[in-house]
Amino acid sequence: MKKSKNLIAWFYIVAVAVVIPVFNRGTFDNITQHKVEVYYLIAGISFALYLILSVISDFGFSKVEASSDSFISLKGDRATIAACGFGIAVVLSFLLSEYKKDAFYGVPGFGMGTLSLVVMLISAFFISREFVCSEVIYHIVAAGSVIPTILVIANRLGYDPLGFYAGGIAPQYNLYVSTFGNYGWFCEYMSLIFPILIYMVVKGRNFIVKGIYVAYLALSLWAIFLAGTIAIWLSIGVVIATLVVSGVFKRLPFWEKSTRHVRPFVTMLSVLAFIGYVCMILFVSSRDGAGNGRGYIWNLSLETYRNLSLKDKFFGVGPNCYMHAVNSFLESDPYVKLEAVNNFEGLAITSAHSEYLDYLVNMGIVGAASYLCMIFAIVIGVFRNKRETKDAYAGGLSDETYVAFLCVLSYLFYAGFNFSIVCATPLFLCSWGFCGEAQGYMIL
Repeated sequence: MKKSKNLIAWFYIVAVAVVIPVFNRGTFDNITQHKVEVYYLIAGISFALYLILSVISDFGFSKVEASSDSFISLKGDRATIAACGFGIAVVLSFLLSEYKKDAFYGVPGFGMGTLSLVVMLISAFFISREFVCSEVIYHIVAAGSVIPTILVIANRLGYDPLGFYAGGIAPQYNLYVSTFGNYGWFCEYMSLIFPILIYMVVKGRNFIVKGIYVAYLALSLWAIFLAGTIAIWLSIGVVIATLVVSGVFKRLPFWEKSTRHVRPFVTMLSVLAFIGYVCMILFVSSRDGAGNGRGYIWNLSLETYRNLSLKDKFFGVGPNCYMHAVNSFLESDPYVKLEAVNNFEGLAITSAHSEYLDYLVNMGIVGAASYLCMIFAIVIGVFRNKRETKDAYAGGLSDETYVAFLCVLSYLFYAGFNFSIVCATPLFLCSWGFCGEAQGYMIL
């Protein structure tokens, strides 16, 4: 039974990593929505099989003991509680929302509403319980990014092998690239790939494998040079800095492979990172043109939140309903509306371009706080692992756990400048699941 569930987890992860990035219907029109629909299909098949096997296990139709292989039984820890709290906040926000359809499915073209968030949370629960993590999965995830990366380079060099650019539009000057859409979405996806590439280059044991990763890392950096954002370069810097710092501390004589030194240090860094990000938001939002226009939109997001009703300040306007909240605020002030039209040339404002500000407006202070608690719990929870191996990194983490942790860290940094998308967020939650599996206890 356990082996069967592990195979289901492999199917889900491989499909998310390989199918979703390249899936398209021959056009950029509604490309994200089409990917969301495929994601639901993948998740639906995986969960249906998982539920069938779990019911068989729980109700005695298998020789496997329910206590050790049961869907119903839960292992409690702080990360699980925090994740459940975030899930409850998502559902509450949906139930109290005035925009039920969009809050459930997500606004058209994005599809990151209640249904998507809940399914992704469940997927992390599923993976952390049933998936047996190994280095192979990282090779598969990295391989899944090869075709999209090559297409980005081709597009930026003026080629359109898939025929996406209709009407003679020059690919090298378009905001949309590869099979993703906006180049910022490609960069968010790559924020989960670069940690794997960098780690394999630094720590790879097999000379041939390391050589392949060196070549692909160079190719990926070229793609980012041609169609990258400042945030992805900073995200890569965070990964490299983390590797350097952990490598240095690992060699200090007092640095034991335990949680005694690591967890307080990581806790302090997490708190400082939160304070630093809040300060950056306040600084950038006071300058309209800063951050490629994020200064204006972050200030607009904060003003929108300030003008919400008391109920919406606590529970938000509904998952993925940022556009409705902003439009309501703009309608209340003609001057601000005219300013927004001039800044965005009449385009719909669908996101704060910060996952954390999105959650603040969409799900209120309750949703944003529960999400931050979940992040803190997962990051600190990683270092509860007491397993020690010959090649363990700082804090006694296995290589598989450490790669997953770097992916989580990289995504969380990039998310401060972008929003949830189906090409990246499910894979991010898979990484959370890898962290939980590698520690030997359930973590969402």
